[in-house]
Amino acid sequence: MDENFVKNRITELRIHANISEYQVSLELGRSKSYLQAISSGHSSPSMSAFF
Repeated sequence: MDENFVKNRITELRIHANISEYQVSLELGRSKSYLQAISSGHSSPSMSAFF
């Protein structure tokens, strides 16, 4: 799988739902910068985060 697919798809879905990175991170129970790190390509979500 293309490494950019996950970050691009998360960003696309988040924007479509009109939800901030901060809101998504909080809903996932993560730090406020969690999703920003994924969206910028500095980090990748763990497989457990998908489930």
